[in-house]
Parts: sequence; structure tokens; C-alpha cells
Amino acid sequence: MDPVPARSLGPLKGDLHALPTHLYPVPLYGGPALPDRRVKGTRTRTGRGRLAPPSGFRLPNMPGRRVPVRAFVGPGGCGKTLLALGQSYSGGHNWDPYLWSYTDIRWVSARDEASLEAGLMNVLRHLHRPAEPPAPGDGEASLEDLVLNRLHAPAWRWLLILDGLDDPDLLQRVQAPGGILRERTPPFPWRADGRILITSRIADRSAWGRWISVAEVTPWHSDPAVELLRLQTGAGPEHDPELTELAARLRRLPLALRLAGRHVHSLTASTQTSHREGIAALRTALDRAPALDRAPARPADVGGTVLRGIVGALCESSLDHLEGQGLRRARPVLALLALCAAEPVPEAFLKLSASAATPVAGGTRISEEELERTVAGLREIGLAHGRSFVTVDPLVREAMRAALDHEPAEALALHGCLLDMLESAVLSVDPEDPAQAPWWPALAPHLCAASDHPGAAEPGRTARLSTAAEVLAANLRRHGHVRTADRVARAAALGA
Repeated sequence: MDPVPARSLGPLKGDLHALPTHLYPVPLYGGPALPDRRVKGTRTRTGRGRLAPPSGFRLPNMPGRRVPVRAFVGPGGCGKTLLALGQSYSGGHNWDPYLWSYTDIRWVSARDEASLEAGLMNVLRHLHRPAEPPAPGDGEASLEDLVLNRLHAPAWRWLLILDGLDDPDLLQRVQAPGGILRERTPPFPWRADGRILITSRIADRSAWGRWISVAEVTPWHSDPAVELLRLQTGAGPEHDPELTELAARLRRLPLALRLAGRHVHSLTASTQTSHREGIAALRTALDRAPALDRAPARPADVGGTVLRGIVGALCESSLDHLEGQGLRRARPVLALLALCAAEPVPEAFLKLSASAATPVAGGTRISEEELERTVAGLREIGLAHGRSFVTVDPLVREAMRAALDHEPAEALALHGCLLDMLESAVLSVDPEDPAQAPWWPALAPHLCAASDHPGAAEPGRTARLSTAAEVLAANLRRHGHVRTADRVARAAALGA
């Protein structure tokens, strides 16, 4: 089947490094609405009560003090990123969503070296002031040196969030003397204040430097878990007994609670069933998941296979519901997103699947209209997020990849579709157009993910990946993304 000629992608729309605001339970003044522990105080229309400040986190603003670094560790889906975002708005002192504790908040994905470099370069561009003279030695300084020096220069309060630092090798490199999490950071000048927050699944304290404060994130308490389910499902207080039982079944993990709530809401809205019937139907589907029967009793033991089993069961139930609503391509589209890197997927890039030589599924191409309806359905039920970029939660991605392991033929076909999309995207970006330059770092993680897939070793695909990697690496180096270019070249070589 011949590919449909792809149109030019044009400038990259949206902010690749924007805060993941889809994690907020409700869009209340743009800030978090629920804490991960009990709220003390009286709630009002404009306030959410007060929380006790975390001990040892807020330090006095003294000149010469070095930047404090704190890591939130725990299994996937337990709310680490949500907690870090809550610190950005509340600073751990209160949950008044209109109060910002930091003037400048930067969010950087640290899931791999390419994403980390792209995020740090974005921070550096944001902090650059054209009227300022360049700092001494800027030509010889590393990217981490420049970022730290410029973060310490302003007199306002800043927060840097490194999200998803789950790779042990990358953790060692960022803690090295030249890394962004080095022990001896530049001292704060007078009136400056800032801190670094990290989210990671690496709970081993010995893997972290002694200068980094490590806090374990555990599942929510019962009351906030039930309130989150009530907000997501739209159920009233009369359903609290069923919601309490469902929250306990899901181990009160925020990701599982959010997916379950969106599933029940979509089910009741589309089939006109009661909330009690919707909750009962979801519980029946969860009872058929064998991984849940082996779930440990202690919250600290939740993680790994058990958590992927819970999220996997919720994904299957939601996808079955979407297929029943006529979105028959929901499963392959979500699987295609899962084959991409654990990074936001530009919507314009995803639309290239409509013109790929390899169909998404079923032997026929998916139209752009059907693709838009499918992605909208995935967003509505909570399996995908974002507008200009489509984001899939890392644990949902892992659950879908585990399901694809049992269907190698479908995984190989989807990999072929992803390769067609990457090849078309790399060739359609104009290297002479500065407005299209952000496409290169946005495509790099997804090409690395395609190179790491077993389907990259198939005959004919190796040469195509290598060609696309050469073009991508050359343009990355042209725009200063040297480490990302090296990572792309290594990934293509390993795939070969």
C-alpha cells in the first residue's frame, strides 16, 4: 500500500515543556484542589484549608545557602508528580490555589538523557536576557553550569521540577560533580531563593546523594481518595460506601482512582445507568483481573506487577467501553501512543498515522476525522491528555506495552506505522525555518523509542531508521542539542 503524501508539519504548536496540569483533580483557579493527606481548617469558596509544612523542607533565606534538593520516590501512579506540582503552588503551607509560592516554575522531563537535555535547554532559553552581557566562561561552561548559574542570578523565587528520573544510570550522571544535581551548587546571592524537586521510582536511599532529601510517597488516605472518586464520577454522598470500597480495591492510588472515576463517569453518561450500577460494573471487571488477587495488604508493598495489573485492568475496561461506543480504533491508537516514548506526542505528528503506508489496524487507513474522534474519546475517559500534545501516563504506557507482548504481529504492524510517521516527519520539517526548529528535539525521544523496539531489526527497517536518524542528528547538532544527537545516533546503531 502506497503512502499518502504528507503535508508540511509547520511550526510546532504548544509548549513541549508545559506543566502537566491534567493531573489536577478539578480545574479550580488553575491549581490543585486536593491534598494527599487530611486538610486542617475550614474550607471556603476561595480556600482549601491549611496543611502542616513538611518538616525540613523550607529553609531560611540566607545569603550563601546552597539550593535544597528534594526527591519524591515511590511506585508509578502513586501521585509523585501531583505532589511536586502541589508544592509549586502551595509550597507545602496551604492549598489556596490562587496563591503561588514561586515566581518562576520550570518543569523538565528526566525520563531519558535526550528529554533532560531538551528541557534544560528550554530552561536556559527562558532565563536568557538579551540585554545582559554573557557570563564569563559561557563558551566553555556546560549546559548544567549555565542553567545553575542563571537560576541563581535572579532575585525572585524559582522552582525546578525534574520529573520521572527513573533510570539509575542517568541518576548517577546527574549527581556527578558536573551534573544538574551536583553536591556543590553555586551559593545563593542576597534575596535569591530556589529549590529543585525530583520525582523518581528509585526508592533505594543509597542511590541518592547525602545532600538530597528523600521522601517516600505512599497511597492517599481514605477521605481524599473517596473525594477524588466523587469528583471524577459525579456521584453524590449517598454513594460513599461503594466509593470507599472501590478506593480500597484500587489501593487508593491517584492514577487508578482517576482512571476508575473517569470510566464510571463516561459509562453513566453514555448508557444512562446509575452510579451504583456503574461502580458495580467496574468492580466486576476488576474482579476478573488475576493480578489484583495477589495484591499485598501493606501499602508500602504496592508497585511493580500488581500496580500494572490494576492499571491494565482499568485500561481494558475503558477500551472495551470506547469500542462499544463505536470507537473501534481506540485500542490500536492507544497502543501506538504506547510505542512512542514516555513523552508528549505532538498532535500534528500523530495525525501522520492517517497517511502512513502501514495502517494503524484492520488493514485500512484511519481517517483524520476518525483519529480526532478516537483521541477525543481517549481524553474523555482519562487514558490520554493534552491538546497540542497528546500525553499518556507512564504506567498506562507500560500496561499497554505489556499487552502488546502477547500480540507480536500487532506490535510489529504498529511499529511499522510509527516508523512511517517518523520518516515522514523528519523529511517534512524545513531545516531552514527557525519556527520549525523545536520539532527536532520533540521527535528525538520517539525515534529512540522506535530504534529500541525489537521491530527495528526487521529487514528494511534498519536502513530507514538509520537514514531518519542521520537527518535528525544533523539538525539537532545544528541547534545545539549535541547530547541528544549522540543519543539518537547510538540508538540507531544499536537498532541496526
